[in-house]
Amino acid sequence: MLTENFNLSNYLKKALSNLEERESKILVKRFGLESEAPLTLAELGKQNDVTRERIRQIANSSLEVLRAETAKQSDTEAIREFLKNYFEGIGHIRRHDLLVRDFGNLWRTDFETPIFANKLVFLFTILERPMFVEENDHLHPFWYYEESAYKKALALVKTIIDEAGDRKKELIEERRFLEFLREIIEPHKINEPVAMNYLTVSKNFGMNPYGDFGLTHWIEIVPKTVRDKAYLVLRKETKPLHFIDIAKKVNSLGIDRKQADHRTVHNELIKDGRFVLVGRGTYGLKEHGFTPGTAREVIARLLKQKGPMTQAAVVEGVTTERPFKKNTVILNLQSKKHFKKLPDGRYTVA
Repeated sequence: MLTENFNLSNYLKKALSNLEERESKILVKRFGLESEAPLTLAELGKQNDVTRERIRQIANSSLEVLRAETAKQSDTEAIREFLKNYFEGIGHIRRHDLLVRDFGNLWRTDFETPIFANKLVFLFTILERPMFVEENDHLHPFWYYEESAYKKALALVKTIIDEAGDRKKELIEERRFLEFLREIIEPHKINEPVAMNYLTVSKNFGMNPYGDFGLTHWIEIVPKTVRDKAYLVLRKETKPLHFIDIAKKVNSLGIDRKQADHRTVHNELIKDGRFVLVGRGTYGLKEHGFTPGTAREVIARLLKQKGPMTQAAVVEGVTTERPFKKNTVILNLQSKKHFKKLPDGRYTVA
């Protein structure tokens, strides 16, 4: 049984001792076991004054020697059993960086250094399991233990992507992603942790700074422009904010290293129809019911929609829609040019 005291470096060092010094050095440099960047075949060929094809032959034959010799090492069977159990527990696939983190934590190793990841790649190359899938436009790099399970996992991910595309409002506004996921995976007899592990492999899913989970092409999940980040901020705040405060909150999201200038944010707010100027430099979202206009214009629109209203009702209606002060509404309501007070004390449009 493999324990948390297992030392990967010692295991690999013992394995490499079965090779001639030249062969060992070639593998060490080829896999980056002592430096962060593995060397290419061409670079190794130049260092050893041979062709890149000769380096490939030496590396391949050396790996075959290691496979035969490590099979005799006492820890090898325990490693294989550990890997089998690990992958069975998470659904047979794991994103590369998450796997490196998992093993680093388990073996109490600094997993943030690329050398540890390189050593894992070397170990898996010797054992010939798990297998590696390169990164592409839709998937992060990942490892899999069983090919049938890996294909099943990607098919399920595609199903979830297709279903999620039609249920954006439910998943984002109502934050019902877990309920949605349970509904999709129930017929497949897969538990939530395994399903979520599958989704980490896909580049189509992500989480925004507010903890909302969804498809990465949704601006609410991955806002790319300044105006989209401002939109996300106001959508979460649900109340109007001054453009300087919006800029501060955009920068606090931590999405970009470059800080957004408040003047740039202001310009984007002015140009985008999703935002409504509701006061001096203060903006809200049109979808939240905020409408443009001065206090007088908002009062007039309200009276045209509702008919004659008392002063208290006008104040309540206007301040519910826009953050005007009570006295500002009352003062504008006294304009005889625009509003008329009826005998019963209610107001209407003049």
